[in-house]
Amino acid sequence: MNVLMLTTHFNVGGITSYILTLSRYLMRLGCSVTVVSSGGQMVDSLKEMGIEHITLDVRTKSDVSPKLLFALPKIRKILKEKQIDVIHAHTRVAQVMAAMLRVVWPGVYVSTCHGFYRRGVGRRLFPSWGYAAIAISPMVRQHLINDHRLSEERALLVRNGVDIEQFVPVSAHEKGAYRRQLNFPDGPLIGMVGRFCHVKGQHVAVEAMASIIEKIPDAKLILVGTGRSEEEIRKQVKDMGLSGSVFFLDVAVQSGKVYPCFDCFVMPSLQEGLGLALMEAQACGLAVVASRAGGLTGLIIDGQTGLFVEPGNAKQLAEAVLRILSGQEFARALGIRAREFIEREGSARIMAEKILGVYKMFMKENR
Repeated sequence: MNVLMLTTHFNVGGITSYILTLSRYLMRLGCSVTVVSSGGQMVDSLKEMGIEHITLDVRTKSDVSPKLLFALPKIRKILKEKQIDVIHAHTRVAQVMAAMLRVVWPGVYVSTCHGFYRRGVGRRLFPSWGYAAIAISPMVRQHLINDHRLSEERALLVRNGVDIEQFVPVSAHEKGAYRRQLNFPDGPLIGMVGRFCHVKGQHVAVEAMASIIEKIPDAKLILVGTGRSEEEIRKQVKDMGLSGSVFFLDVAVQSGKVYPCFDCFVMPSLQEGLGLALMEAQACGLAVVASRAGGLTGLIIDGQTGLFVEPGNAKQLAEAVLRILSGQEFARALGIRAREFIEREGSARIMAEKILGVYKMFMKENR
C-alpha cells in the first residue's frame, strides 16, 4: 500500500512527531510512505528513516490561499507517479487540498484531527474530513461528533502512540552525555517541548520559574520548539529578569535525545487534544506535570504517573515542579509508573495497525 502524508510544515511539534512515528510503523507493516510539506527542521529525521520528503510551498494558515491552487497539479503528479492509494491529511490546509484532489483522483482520503477546531464558515461549507476523521483521543472524537456534526461511523478513535523503542529511560551517565551533546547548562533541568502558541502555555511555565528559582536557584527551564508566540515569550523572559534561567532550543534535534536531559517535564496547556510530547516524556521515564485540560486528563493518574495542575495556574505548576525536584525517590517512582503506562496503553505499533485497518476498510469500500 502506498500512502501520502500531507501536512503544512515539518517543524518540531505534535503533528510532526505523529507523522514520524506513524510512518515508521506503517513501513514496518509493509507500506510505502511519502511525505509532502513545505519543509522544516525535522525533514532530516524522515531521510534517516528512508522516507522520501517532497517540498512544496503550502505553508499558509488560509484554506483559500492561492498557494493551494498552485500546489494541486504538483501533488496530482506525485499521486500518479507514486501510485498513491491513500492520502492522509494532518492540517486544515492539507485537508482542503486532499478534498479538492478527490475530484480528479480515485483513491482513499482520511484525515487526523489533532485537536479542537472552531466550526467556522469554511468548516461548515467545506468540511473536508475525508472518508473518516481519525481522533487522537476520546475527547477529540466527541468534539468531532458534537461540534462538527460528524457521524459516529466517520469519527474514528485511534489513540495516539509513542515509539517505545526510540523514547526510553536512560542512566545518569547517559543523561550527562546527552546534556553535553546539546550544551545544556548544569543543575536541575525542566523541559517543555511544543510549538510556541498561547494555548500551549509557555507563558505559564515562564511565570512559574520565578517561584521555582527562589527555592532552587540553579534550576533551568528549556523551551524546545518554534512558533508565532516565541518572540512574545522571549520578551516575557527578559522582562521578568529570567534570561539566566530560561533557555530556548529552536534547532532541529531528535526529540528522543532531548527528553533524557530533563529532570522534570511540564505541559501547562490551556487546551490540548492529546499531548503527544507528554507521552514521549513519560516513555522516557520522566516525572511529568500537566494541566488538567482536554486529552491530557486521560494520560495521568494524579500522584502516580504524574502530577496535575489547573490550567493557567503558575503557582500550582511551580509547587508541583518543586515537589518533583526536591524528592528524588518520588520523581523516580512517578517516572517508572509513567513508562509502564505508555508500554501498556500508548504503543505506536497498535496505533499503526489500527490506522492501517482504517485504510484497508475504505480501500475495500472504494473498489
